[in-house]
Amino acid sequence: MPGGDPEPISSRPPAELSYWLLLSRLSLPPPLVCDLLQCFGDAAGVFAASREELRAVDRSAERLYRRVREAEQTTDLAEFTRQLQSMGARVVIRDDAEYPALLRRIHTPPPVLFVGGQLSALGGPCVAMVGSRAASAAGLRVATTLARGLAEAGLTVVSGMAVGIDGAAHRGALDGGGPTVAVLGCSLEIPYPRANVDLRARIRECGALVSEFPPGTEPRRWAFPQRNRLVSGMCMGTIVVEAPERSGALITADLALEQHREVMAVPGETESGRNRGCHNLIRDGAVLVETAEDVVNALGLEPRRPSAPRPAPPPCELTPPERLALGALTREGALIEHVTAATGFPPAEVVSALMLLEMKGLAQRLPGGRYGLR
Repeated sequence: MPGGDPEPISSRPPAELSYWLLLSRLSLPPPLVCDLLQCFGDAAGVFAASREELRAVDRSAERLYRRVREAEQTTDLAEFTRQLQSMGARVVIRDDAEYPALLRRIHTPPPVLFVGGQLSALGGPCVAMVGSRAASAAGLRVATTLARGLAEAGLTVVSGMAVGIDGAAHRGALDGGGPTVAVLGCSLEIPYPRANVDLRARIRECGALVSEFPPGTEPRRWAFPQRNRLVSGMCMGTIVVEAPERSGALITADLALEQHREVMAVPGETESGRNRGCHNLIRDGAVLVETAEDVVNALGLEPRRPSAPRPAPPPCELTPPERLALGALTREGALIEHVTAATGFPPAEVVSALMLLEMKGLAQRLPGGRYGLR
């Protein structure tokens, strides 16, 4: 309500919440955090521990003790809370009812989740979809269609917000009328990747953005494998779409296996090597899936009865560069330089417009550096 008190960021009492926020600021390895909580019970117990008590948990107790004391002395909790409120974030603690039940069962569940959007989206049932960032047009179509079907079947699609298959999975789920959850490798307020800024807004409205990282955490290489354990951990199973032999998506599949969750893979063409990772998974025992029905069956779920057709989504508002670029495209595709000549806008604006049209589901990248109508 305008002029009223700001929305609370958590159901926990402020004094209790403050210790959980401080714990999130320590940026400790997940296994160490779990050991500390197992030993001391909760976040307040961690901050009440002595050097000697910490030494029983971690050999580098002196360094850990200094970090604990430094966090207490240097963190402005009132400012931290205001920052979270301004971001529209909610803080979900591991024992809260809103915390994803399956995530709580993994070996190193994050003690604190920062959530932007709809908390109800975390209530599952969830299925993860991951794959190549450098996805082909065919791979993007498969991911979009499959995610749309999963949403229509009543499943929440979870992915990592990256360009490529991740983005297609989120868009397909939204197009299917379902919520989708994007697990981030940075903090909530960081607009990464920038190509998915519009998608982030749609997810906040109809799903949730989730991060275990406190505000101010930039994307770093180490954060994405750590993020992947949440993508698989929230879900009953993980689907891999178009992954080469050394794809990062295979890390998520391995984590799903460690978490005793179902691993599924979509087969594809064999000449380019784009699908070799998926084919290896299938060879090693992953369930071959091609449709949403295959996924529902693999997870042992009851298919949802079809509902009345959903109304068509409102038309996207297009900027002048987007509108002219769209008018220059054909089903067969056009080179970027031809689109640039047709619009009269600078090449950088045309490339940006084409990327935005792709995110809005109106255009697609084609082989040979071309863009075509979707």
